[in-house]
Amino acid sequence: MRFGASVWPWKWDGPYDKAVARIGDAGFRATELIAWDDDTLDNYYTSSTNKQLRSVLDDKGMTLSQFVVKTPNLSNGDPAL
Repeated sequence: MRFGASVWPWKWDGPYDKAVARIGDAGFRATELIAWDDDTLDNYYTSSTNKQLRSVLDDKGMTLSQFVVKTPNLSNGDPAL
């Protein structure tokens, strides 16, 4: 069984690489990342950043347990859209 920790109690805003490493050093084997807004989703989680985060996870023997997207207007009730 793997125990994980959400990244945001360790560090509210990105960059998250050092917080993920600290979570791993604390003995957790999984973490959850989050996108608080559209800017974070579109501009922080780039291909380069994702590779860097993957490298930290791999170095610490961790997995990504969940990715939370909390952006406004993510879905729309209009069936035509």
